[in-house]
Amino acid sequence: SQKFEDPAEGEDALVRKFSQLYEDLTTGFRNLEDEYR
Repeated sequence: SQKFEDPAEGEDALVRKFSQLYEDLTTGFRNLEDEYR
């Protein structure tokens, strides 16, 4: 099931949501890299 963001929420809300998601992803990958060193 794909999740689509509702444009009616407004650009600011979506940008905040996606930048938080991006931070979580990069942090997750960084943690993975650290574990395999």
